[in-house]
Amino acid sequence: MDIRVVLAIAHLGKGGGVALQAFQLFQNLRREVEVEMVCLDAPGPHRHLTQEPGVVVAGPLMFPKGIWTLSRALRATRRRGDVFHALDPYYAFPATYLARVYPRIVSLGTDPGLEIGLRYGPAAGALTRAGMVPFLSQSVVVTNSQALADRFGAYHPRVIWNGLDLRKFEGLPTKEEARRLRGLRCC
Repeated sequence: MDIRVVLAIAHLGKGGGVALQAFQLFQNLRREVEVEMVCLDAPGPHRHLTQEPGVVVAGPLMFPKGIWTLSRALRATRRRGDVFHALDPYYAFPATYLARVYPRIVSLGTDPGLEIGLRYGPAAGALTRAGMVPFLSQSVVVTNSQALADRFGAYHPRVIWNGLDLRKFEGLPTKEEARRLRGLRCC
């Protein structure tokens, strides 16, 4: 049985850690399953990524209109997708919620309420936290640390440690061993 995953993110072109990690996830997943990435358009150094097969640009990155634009594009994928993965809290979380796409996975790499609160004040943070309740309560929540999972414990999050397979790093030589293996002077 083939599965089709639809990834949703605000943008790729602008770059940034979440956008580039999402694109790496997209590339890795498409080796194994059918995958589509739905995003918004934003000028930037990585705009060429939006030209990749399987990437759908729904419209321009504009707040708050971009949320509705992304939501309409996701609604159009509803019949094609088996799993919907929201990768950013500011556009994709509300867009997947408004599109009513299920089953939905939500990835948290930070606490959006805390982040917005630090940027725009406690009232904005409280509003963000309250707004996230319906997004998270109807989703599978994934975090990248136990501390973040503890903050969102009511949603029973699963922890994927920074998205890394730590087994790949087991048994690596120490700095000194690596230098010796390469015939370089030590320290």
